[in-house]
Amino acid sequence: MVVSVTLKMAFDRAYAVADASELKSERFTCAQSLDLVHKLRRNSDCVLVGRETVLRDDCTLTVRRVDLLEDRKDQPVRVVIDSNLKLLGKEGSRIEQETNEGFIYPKLLRDGHRTIIYHHSSGDKNNNVGMMDNVTLVKMSTNDENNGMISPSSIIKDLEKRNIHHVMVEGGPATAMKFLKEKLVDRAMLIRAPVNFIEPVPSGMSDEILEEAGLVLLDSRKCGDDVVEYWVREGESWPADHVEDWPI
Repeated sequence: MVVSVTLKMAFDRAYAVADASELKSERFTCAQSLDLVHKLRRNSDCVLVGRETVLRDDCTLTVRRVDLLEDRKDQPVRVVIDSNLKLLGKEGSRIEQETNEGFIYPKLLRDGHRTIIYHHSSGDKNNNVGMMDNVTLVKMSTNDENNGMISPSSIIKDLEKRNIHHVMVEGGPATAMKFLKEKLVDRAMLIRAPVNFIEPVPSGMSDEILEEAGLVLLDSRKCGDDVVEYWVREGESWPADHVEDWPI
């Protein structure tokens, strides 16, 4: 079965993804949009992000705001691209504020749900994962065409071997751009919030980049205070007859 890729991103009015003036990352989309994101997660075999998203948000990427589908008893696999395994080093640890007893690792390494980390590190950080039964490290090769970075295409091929057929790419912008550049995205749900960031962090994304990736704007709908744009690969259809009927 061919792997299908759905991209989800959220922006302010100017395609920015965050506000650098904030001391910590804050959600800026409405509750209805957040519910939609969790519906997309529960329809996905895995949720994929880059390392910086984990370091910035300490996210779990689990389905929480809606119930899991009846035919899915497990949370979607979390997939992280972390070329140098920084999540397993000092960069990935955080000070435990409540107890002040030292460093702890990101939540998705500690919560027991399955996580795959793609890397090309040859260091001894691999030993750090030994106590984490839920974490699988997958070493990938690199090439000059990708500036020494892991190719998203190679990740998709490996995920297919692991019986993962629907990939949700949830960020950050650098990761999203890599998937778009390799024209791996089959559809996209882009949430536009009616806000203007004080110090916008640009995504580098635009309608032109989406179109260059082979996507066309299928529809846009109000979702609470936000607007959701539905993009799909040219010549393909949405998974349901109406965009509001998927994800379920």
